[in-house]
Amino acid sequence: GHRINKKIMNELNRIHLVVCDELGTDPDLVVGVSRKQPLVLARHVGMFLALRFTKKTTGEIGDFYGGRHHSTTIHGRIAVQNLLNTMSPHSDIIKKINGLISYFENGPSGEGQDTAEPSSITMKRVDE
Repeated sequence: GHRINKKIMNELNRIHLVVCDELGTDPDLVVGVSRKQPLVLARHVGMFLALRFTKKTTGEIGDFYGGRHHSTTIHGRIAVQNLLNTMSPHSDIIKKINGLISYFENGPSGEGQDTAEPSSITMKRVDE
């Protein structure tokens, strides 16, 4: 495939690594071809967050996630939105997804929260 712009990579990779850390999935497998449920979920959550918190296009996000079609990114966002709309807010996965959303909304400064932050990764909102 074509070379992916490095700045896009870094921004998406940061989200990707935080999601994989939180959901306990292998970052390399999530961008791979497997359709195993935990990997698909991590992939979809990453796409959902990337669309929400970056200015990246569905195509750029699809490229990052193993050269997937832009429509796959849209499907991922819808799938996560459906989970958020239909599942109990107390279910483990919904708590994790909501935790990730507030993590990216608030940046890493929320020391008072009990969200385990990957200390190796510093979050910066890049607003050009």
